[in-house]
Amino acid sequence: MAWQSVVRVANTKAHQTAGWQHFRCWGVLTMSMACAEAPEPRFAAAVRLGGVEVSADVLNQGERLYRRYCASCHGEDGSGTGAMAKQLPFPPRDLRTGQFQTASLDADALPSDDDLESIVRDGRPARGMPGWAGLRPEDRFAVVQFIKTLSPRWQAPNDALKSDALKSRDR
Repeated sequence: MAWQSVVRVANTKAHQTAGWQHFRCWGVLTMSMACAEAPEPRFAAAVRLGGVEVSADVLNQGERLYRRYCASCHGEDGSGTGAMAKQLPFPPRDLRTGQFQTASLDADALPSDDDLESIVRDGRPARGMPGWAGLRPEDRFAVVQFIKTLSPRWQAPNDALKSDALKSRDR
């Protein structure tokens, strides 16, 4: 493997400078992090969100994708204070509030799954949020369901959202 060649070069006496030592330690740390076990899934049972029961498998998949694509800006907890948040022209939305800017809603209403899916798919380029149109529809659905777990607003039953959530899932 290529990284083994670099480590072999770094181990030679001619390259035992502080810089190479740092590189070697960084390489070992990176490789150990890549080989680390995945964390335990957060969800062991289905959760009712907006009046719809969402399986633990969907929520755990959504969490994995959220961490990969969203957490660097929105933060692990959805607070909008991820590591990259300060680099953006506008602060990322605090997903914990359950309030989103969508054309189909007034300010206090919960967005539909379709509204959230379009935000994930198309992004908000003017605000610095990329779209993730390359994600499979079932992965976007999983991310949307996980995002809903970040706000208590979806925890209460809401039959008005039930049919829309099911329609989005069946796509």
